[in-house]
Amino acid sequence: MKNSAWILVLAGWLVAAGCYTTDGGGTPGGHPGRCGKDMGAPAGQSCPMMMGRAMDPQRREVLAEREDREAELALQAKEDEQDFQNEMRKLDLEKKRKEVNAPGPREGCPMQKGHHGRRGPMACALHGVFIAGCLLMHVLLTVWVYRDIRQRNAGSGIWVVITLLSGFLGALLYALVRIGERPPER
Repeated sequence: MKNSAWILVLAGWLVAAGCYTTDGGGTPGGHPGRCGKDMGAPAGQSCPMMMGRAMDPQRREVLAEREDREAELALQAKEDEQDFQNEMRKLDLEKKRKEVNAPGPREGCPMQKGHHGRRGPMACALHGVFIAGCLLMHVLLTVWVYRDIRQRNAGSGIWVVITLLSGFLGALLYALVRIGERPPER
């Protein structure tokens, strides 16, 4: 009884491991000689039941092709992972460059002390001179319109406000209206 129990256990193990299968005629078959992940021995190791048996050349070729494909897929996966990591590094670098080159919270204001923008301190100085010149022109044209209205004793103070707000355009309109008027009689 003991011997038959061991034989049944051994037969069950062989069938479960896939080392001994029948192809319908009761002969061993269908085993490639190397156990895969779903068979008894660890992947890539020789099956203990197949040691000493010659492997079919066609099956050897199929196994070699399978191993080549698996190695190729593993290599491709590794290359894809490296490509992904490189792309992520590039995106991180680009993000850091944008952060470094981004304007600060005060950089857009030309009135900030020490701000010169991208064109340098000379451009800021010229910008200030231009603004000061425009303001001076507004004031001088307004004074001219005011004096002309007082001198001629004609017109209204609205022209002074228009000239002060619009500058040259207001003074030009005043001059055109003045040309169309008759000179006051004395």
